[in-house]
Amino acid sequence: MSCQVILNTEQIGELIPHRDPFLFINEAHVVNSCSIEGVAHWPAGHPILSGHFPGLPMVPAVCQIEALAQLAGVLLGMRTKANGSDLPHRVGLMGAVRSASFHSPVRPDQSVGMACSLRDISERAILVEGVGRIGTNLVLKSQFLIFMETVVNLRLTE
Repeated sequence: MSCQVILNTEQIGELIPHRDPFLFINEAHVVNSCSIEGVAHWPAGHPILSGHFPGLPMVPAVCQIEALAQLAGVLLGMRTKANGSDLPHRVGLMGAVRSASFHSPVRPDQSVGMACSLRDISERAILVEGVGRIGTNLVLKSQFLIFMETVVNLRLTE
């Protein structure tokens, strides 16, 4: 896998199974096989924001963690593709959230710069440490486990 690969939403969709309105990563920058950066953005009209909270919309914390997990999933998808293993497809699933802290709310139309570092614990388990920032302000910090599962009939294109 080459360093400094930049991916757009369409290319991200080729690597992870998430689709609109639950695809939160807009772009990704693969730094190396263990590190990735990207941007998550929730526009004002996003369906998740309509009920959270009326009159004071903010991105749910669980969606912020999901965005970090999707970013990690992009890197894991790149690894899978680089190894030439497409069938059966391996996909990362959230296994455990070890820690998460939220330092300030994320509002509609704010872009959150995210970064994840991955450390393989076993062939199947990956420890992910991630942060989210708006500008230089830390909004999210989390550590979680992703477990790789083999899925035979996963379609990543529509």
